[in-house]
Amino acid sequence: MEIRNDDSYESLGAEYQYQLVGLLDKALKKVSLPTAQRREVCEQFLFDMAMLHDQGVIQADDMTASPALCFASGETLHTPNKEFELHDYAFGNVSEYFDSTEAS
Repeated sequence: MEIRNDDSYESLGAEYQYQLVGLLDKALKKVSLPTAQRREVCEQFLFDMAMLHDQGVIQADDMTASPALCFASGETLHTPNKEFELHDYAFGNVSEYFDSTEAS
């Protein structure tokens, strides 16, 4: 397996977040939350989850680790480079999702 640590991760990370917003919004629609509140929940959740991936530390079974989000494409594993941070994309992806779904 080839490990790529380059800019290819950026579009995959952004699309992953966009898809998460869609999943969360679908769940929030099921409980009849109004659009403005759904958007606010999505923004807060996506940003906080992104910060967990970017800077978080977790502990389990006497181990300490940082979460690492990677994407597999065929025989290639895309890993984030040091310059990329998911939280930088969180609000933009939520805006893109809600702006495109409200227009349709």
